[in-house]
Amino acid sequence: MATYNGNLMEDYIPNVKFGPGIRTNLDVSVGDGATVTLPSTTTIGGSAVVALGDITSSSTSATAFSVTNSGIFTGASVVAITANSATTGTTVLLTANGLTSGHGLTITSSGVLVTTGDLLNVVASGATTATGVVRVVADALTTGTGVAISSSSSGQTTGSLLSVVQTGTTTGYTSGAVVRITASSTTGAGSALLVTGVNTTAGDQVSVVNNALTVGSGTALKVSHTTSVLGAGTSLVRISSTGVDTGTTTGVLLDLSSTSSVGATQVLLTDSSADTAARIGIYSKVTNAAAVLAKPFQSSNVAVVNSKFTKHYVMTDGTKTCTIWLSQDATDPNGTLSGTAGDMLLNGPSSKIYFCTGTTNWTATT
Repeated sequence: MATYNGNLMEDYIPNVKFGPGIRTNLDVSVGDGATVTLPSTTTIGGSAVVALGDITSSSTSATAFSVTNSGIFTGASVVAITANSATTGTTVLLTANGLTSGHGLTITSSGVLVTTGDLLNVVASGATTATGVVRVVADALTTGTGVAISSSSSGQTTGSLLSVVQTGTTTGYTSGAVVRITASSTTGAGSALLVTGVNTTAGDQVSVVNNALTVGSGTALKVSHTTSVLGAGTSLVRISSTGVDTGTTTGVLLDLSSTSSVGATQVLLTDSSADTAARIGIYSKVTNAAAVLAKPFQSSNVAVVNSKFTKHYVMTDGTKTCTIWLSQDATDPNGTLSGTAGDMLLNGPSSKIYFCTGTTNWTATT
């Protein structure tokens, strides 16, 4: 071994091992402009460092590779991977085929995220026809979940667990959708979208707000069906309640309300089928014989005509119109209520039914 003044050369010149070169156990400092080429047999901490900087480890519990930054970081990124020349393939590949109950990737932070802070930020400002900026493929799912979002917060007020915002101008926005859910299965009784509200006594389970609707063919909620004939027991819209209501209840299964519908129609049912088979337009059915005083259909109108009469039913075939009126206190409509020949008034004097023969002329039934 070479010596200098009686001491080993390694005591003064630290080196790493390059092939059969000099060995040392001292710290090595490499200048900023230096280039170190490591052979494929080089090891760090007992793990081999092979070509292109690959790191392999057979550890069963310890971390194989770790990057720790303890400073108050204000730069662009603690770890940066740049592959601007890549056109195909995968920039970063994470494979964990042996996972059963573990996690493929965990991002965690105990910091208080505010305003623009986030734990995962995906930006694809150049995407135009991408089939998915973020794509989740889980072909083997049976009872599992593709994407799960949960929160145990009890103080959520205006926040959202999932927020999708589209702010671009959507002129000519025809077949596109801000959110699209497609279920192509042909059998089974599952749901393409299932909303479950647990322990919810107030508020809205599904709320649709569209303040921009004015004229045209726009709709706030649209349900369509074009593929096949509806079979027995199927429905385009079905609302059901199986809860037992006890005592005096004022709940409503379906509530439609409007406060500014000048000239508008509250409910429109259109049947354009040319089929000559008999069918039902509106069907109200009470199926329990114990439903005492059941009201299959009830109409209420507080808009009073001539201080005594209210209009309840209007029937028309497109050319002829017939109206059913109600007298509030058995007032005689003759000479008072203006109607059309064929109109009917209920609750007239002596609880009789009156028929209009033209303008204000009304005749009572015998």
